[in-house]
Formats: sequence, structure tokens, C-alpha cells
Amino acid sequence: MRHALKPGQVYALDLSLVPGGADPDGDRGWAIVLVAYVWPKRGKFVWVSCATYPSVPTLADAENVTEWRWPILLASLTEHDVLLGTMPLPPELPPLPRLRAPRWITRGSPWVVYTYAEGPDGLPRAVSVEDTSDPTLPTGVLVSHASLRARVNDDWMPEKSWPADAPAPVVPAVPSTPVSTAPQPGAGRPPKQRRSRRKTAQPEPRDLSPRA
Repeated sequence: MRHALKPGQVYALDLSLVPGGADPDGDRGWAIVLVAYVWPKRGKFVWVSCATYPSVPTLADAENVTEWRWPILLASLTEHDVLLGTMPLPPELPPLPRLRAPRWITRGSPWVVYTYAEGPDGLPRAVSVEDTSDPTLPTGVLVSHASLRARVNDDWMPEKSWPADAPAPVVPAVPSTPVSTAPQPGAGRPPKQRRSRRKTAQPEPRDLSPRA
């Protein structure tokens, strides 16, 4: 069962769950997840607390959070995560954060940053696209429930998705048509003589009758 996430909802994320059963490294505790924005057919922007808790935190704990790790685009939460309640989004947390685009789909710069705003239909629209050299900006990568837990447990930061020595992407040139060096069918045979269809004049018949 998956939760139907809504903006303003606060969840306790169980960091001890691993695929297949209990965590072999012991109880890792809990983190607080705040749903900031629901992007239809794309995912949910959530903010994750820097602090972790040895037991299930309360809504009061969430309201007292002063440091948040990063926003990330999440696919879903599961029945193992606990809904704590709802709270207003703190003013310092934008519901639609600026996002870096992965460098393999950009041209001319290793990274670009997208700034979003809601359009007339209520869906986010990119209002600006600019080059960026800020490694702290989050990437617009959709993560699973397991990937979110792993990032929290590993103290992942957006800077880890910034390869310092990565060169700017090269736009491949359009390849020219290669010249084949393979022997063509019929190679080495003498060329066929084309028969002309032009009609030639026939010689006039000779008079073979005896002369007087």
C-alpha cells in the first residue's frame, strides 16, 4: 500500500528498512519527510530533515526542524512510513525548487538550472534555463522509496552528483555517408555491350539477271 501524498503532509521515514527484511546493521532510526509539492504524473517534491530520530518522531518534532537536507523528487512512500499530520511549508523552503539538469542532456555547459512556476493550467512550466556552476543545487532525478532511504543513510548531498573533472558534453557531428570498400556484385566481369535499338539502313538488292 502506498500513501497518496499531498502538500503539507509530514511523514516519518523508516530508515531501517531494506529490501527483503530487517536491516542487518541494526536500527537506523527515522527521518522527517515534508511534502512540498505534487507534480502530476512526475512525482512529489519532498524535503528531508537533517536530524534523525531513534523512535518515531512527532508532529511537534517536525515543526521544530530548523535544518533540512535537500528537496528531491520522490515517487512514493509505503505503509511502513508513518503519517504524522500536516503543517505549513516553512517560508525558506520553496515548493518548486530550482533544479539542475543532468549534463548528458545539456549542450554547451556541464549543467543548467531550471526555474519553474505554475502555468495557467496549474502545471509547472520552466520560466528560465541558465548555465550554472553551483553544485549545491538539487538535481531533478526521480528517486524510489529505497533510494531515498539510501541517500539519507549515506549522507548523500547534491555535490556528489557533480563530477568535478567532467568535460562539457560534445555534440556529435552528423556522420557522412561512408564509402564502402567491399567488392560489389559483378566486380571483375567485362562490361556488357549495350545493343543499339537504332534501325540501320538495309542495302538495296543487286540486279543479278544476265546482261544481253
